[in-house]
Parts: sequence; structure tokens; C-alpha cells
Amino acid sequence: EHLDKAQEYFSVVGKSATECDTITGRQAMASSYFLSNQFDEVLVYLDSIKTYFHDDDTFNFNIGQALLACGNSLKAEASLLLVVDEELRLKPTYFLALLVLVGDYLYSAKSFDSMERIEPNPEYWEGKRGAIIGVFKLVIEQKAPLDHLREAMILLERSRHPQNSTSKNLMQKSEKVNDGKNASIAQTSAKSAKVGMDWRIFENDPCKQVFANRSVYLQKIRYYGFDMDFTLAIYKSPEYDILLYSNIINRLILLGYPEQLRCFPYEQDFVIRGLWFDRNFGNLLKVDGFGNILVGIHGYNYLRRSDIKKHYPNKFISLRHLENVLVMNSLFDIAHTYVLTTLIHYFDNHKDYERTSDGTGVRNGDTIISYKSLAEDVLSAVNYVHNDSSLKTDVLQNLDKYIIKDNRIKPLLQLINAHGGRTFLLTNSNYSYTNGILSYLIGPDWTSYFDVSIVDAKKPLWFMKGTVFRQIDTDTGAPKIGVHQGLLKKGDVMLA
Repeated sequence: EHLDKAQEYFSVVGKSATECDTITGRQAMASSYFLSNQFDEVLVYLDSIKTYFHDDDTFNFNIGQALLACGNSLKAEASLLLVVDEELRLKPTYFLALLVLVGDYLYSAKSFDSMERIEPNPEYWEGKRGAIIGVFKLVIEQKAPLDHLREAMILLERSRHPQNSTSKNLMQKSEKVNDGKNASIAQTSAKSAKVGMDWRIFENDPCKQVFANRSVYLQKIRYYGFDMDFTLAIYKSPEYDILLYSNIINRLILLGYPEQLRCFPYEQDFVIRGLWFDRNFGNLLKVDGFGNILVGIHGYNYLRRSDIKKHYPNKFISLRHLENVLVMNSLFDIAHTYVLTTLIHYFDNHKDYERTSDGTGVRNGDTIISYKSLAEDVLSAVNYVHNDSSLKTDVLQNLDKYIIKDNRIKPLLQLINAHGGRTFLLTNSNYSYTNGILSYLIGPDWTSYFDVSIVDAKKPLWFMKGTVFRQIDTDTGAPKIGVHQGLLKKGDVMLA
């Protein structure tokens, strides 16, 4: 009854008009959902405010519990290991045991191992031993990969507990009751444990493994698609960024912008990918996944907290107003972003200009330059540079200078094909540029590494609209007359 009342009160506070969009309100809603065991909802609210509680032990403890309840053991482990408060660290057994309850024995074993190394508590050893036995059981039943057992055995081998032979004996007994592939697994496990062999010598070549932040089930995946720019072809930084930045500045000067812009060199470390540009007020914002503003910059100057609150009362900005926001989410956008900050810095600090009263631009007599118009001019210049300027010619003539030659690309594509997968290339670049880049990275026979290659794809429109294909004549580089119909053949290059 008391818990029901507490849940109700938390909900009232969290949904109230004064608190619903505050940190306190979101904490209250998370507490309400926590008490009703709706842990997916708990994570929605805690994730929206976690930026403000990175070093808060209680917060990391609570979000770790919610992640465990949702079955996200890897993130839960990371959150729990951030806790340093001794009082909280005396309670890990209950929450780490939840990992075992949802079947994630390997992560449970790792967690108990971490706690055992900090403090040789018998409870931690018992938990780790039980988790390792659980890993072994799943591997024998072919419900978990052998790599899980290899990792678990490493944890067992480095334990100093006198009873660590228990698990080894269990594996030896399992060897006698299993046959075929399972018996081989048990035998290998037991023998390696018996002689103290380092399981890491059996690890596959890292170049042939897939490393993911989340579990990826690839067994039923047949088609693997690749972009070219910043995927197969990695541009060197800052060399390529400087080239792109200078081309954009040159284009703006041709459009009538002042020659003095050439005096502002590109600063590699000033901006990062993923910032939001507010076209109304000319502010560059670092925003979390829920729209909360973490840092703001205007021109080359950081915004004070009072400045942020003046334009964004709740320190929040919504993507619902897309016409006012540019999301600089690609690596190409880094140079674009720095051009915007340079223009705003130049005009805000020029003696002939002053800020408008509403803060949306600058004025020189009867001439007003809004930040929105600056953004539009820069975007126009960026599009011109990518599509019609000499940028791509400069890259093709200096491939060693601008492109990282990665010798792992060919083996990766060959490995996918060898295991029955099919590959395709989907790039916005034209055929001439694509051919030059991939001939450098893969070789003149690069088309043979893809089941089909699609150039001039015009993403993201590609994903939103239907398209027809025209086949590229790879001898001339020109598209063939007419629309292609029928099946695509391996090695074909299509114009979207």
C-alpha cells in the first residue's frame, strides 16, 4: 500500500505542469515507473538526464538496476562499475545476480570477477563459479558460442580461490557424458583448464571478428551494403577538412563575401561532428539525445549559462522545428560547421556591423544580414563544392594525401562472399569519382567485389522515394540509354 502511494505521488509530481520538463520531474517519473516495474519507461526518463549525473553513484546504481531488468547486461555492468561509494558497493551481489536470472552468465561472471579482485569476498567467488558453470552449460547445449567459455575460463584461471578445481572437475565429468561435438568442447575445456593453458591462444584473428556495442544476430542476414565516403574510403584529417574548408570559403568569396575571410585558417579541434546549428540565433549547440542543451557557441565564443537561458528558457531545443535547425551529423559537416562559426565571428566583430535587437543577425545601416541567410549561403556553397567544383579532381590527383589506403577492405569483402553473403555499394558519388577512389583502394577490378554497385544514389531521398536504374558503361563511364529492367548481374554498376 505504501509503495502504491509513493508511486502515485511520484507520478503526480512528474506530470505536473511546473515539473514535467525539469530534471526533478523526470526523476519523479522514473521513480514512479520503477515502483511499477516498467523498466523500459524508467530508462526513457533516466537516459534523458544521465548527462547531468555521470559521476553520481546513486544514479549509476539505479540506472544499472533498470538496465539489468531490461536484459541489457553489458550497459548495466558498465554503470554498476562506475559506483565508488563503499556503502553501495556492499550491495552488488543482489543486482549482479539478476544477470544470472536473465541468463547472461558471462557478464555475471565478469562482474563477480571484478568485485572479487577488489575484495576477496567468498560470496563473490561463489557467484563467479556459479556463473562460469552456467556458461559451460549453455555452451554444451549449443545455446552460447564457444568464445563465451574461453572468456569464462580465463576468469577461472586467474582466480586464487582454493576451490577453483571444482569447476574443472565438473567439466571433466561432463566430458564423459557428452559425445560428438559437445564432448569435444568439454574435453578441450577440461584439458586446457587442467594444464593451465591460456585460452587466448585459441582466439580468432581479430581481423576476422565482428565487434559490436550491441548484440548483432547475423545468421539470417544475406545482404551487406556499404557506402563509399567515410566508410570504405576514409579521408585523412585535417588534410581533407582543410581542402573542403578552403573550397567553401573560395566559393563564398565568389558569391560576394569579403576577401578577408581567407585570413581565418581552419582550426581542426574547434568543432566536432553532431552539433546543432540554430539558424535563428546563429548558435552552435551540443545537444543530448533528448534535446537538452549541454554547451553553446556563438561564433568563436562560448555562450554563458545566462545567454543559453535567454534564447532557450528550459535549456531545451526540439527537432520539431526543423526549419530552424541544421543537424551537422556527418563527417563532411565538420568543415561546413567551422565555416558557419567563422562567418558569424567575422560579422559580429566587424566595426561596420552591429547585432540586431532581436539577436537574429547583424546590421550595417539599412542592410541586414540574418544568420538564417548566412546559413543558406553556406549550404549553397557546400553543395556547389561537392557537386560542381574542382574538389573531387583535387582528391583524385592527390589520393595519397587525402585518402587512407586500408588493405583490409578486400579481405573483408572476400570473407563476406566466402560465407554466402552478398554485398552492394550505395554511394552518392558519381561513377568517375567512385571508380577513381575504389580503383585506388581495391584495384581496377573493384566492381567484382560487389554484387551490384549503385552510384549517384541521392541519399537520403533514395530511402524515401522510388527510383529507376540506368546501367553505367564501365568502359566509357557514361550511362546507357534507357531504363534497366530485369535482374541485376554481379559486377553491374547502376545509376540511380
